[in-house]
Amino acid sequence: MVTPVVLEVEVIDDLAHPPRRPEWTCDADGAPWPCDPARVDLADRYAGRPHTLGKILCAALHLAARDLEGSTDAAELHERFVGWPAALT
Repeated sequence: MVTPVVLEVEVIDDLAHPPRRPEWTCDADGAPWPCDPARVDLADRYAGRPHTLGKILCAALHLAARDLEGSTDAAELHERFVGWPAALT
């Protein structure tokens, strides 16, 4: 039996700008999640712990890819979820 991928995605639910699923838009401002305020919050929260941030964002990407299958380009999802932290370094 395969264990569902939930990892630490629940930690994003307490952000001021959490994702609304299954649309993966920001519940606060309606922008595609992670919106700019969510990115700032995540970057601040996991400053100095890029591997933890990466693990959380990869888990969120996995869930979003499943929720949005066929409706969103995979490259766009990749950039949206895991491409932006590279600019922090």
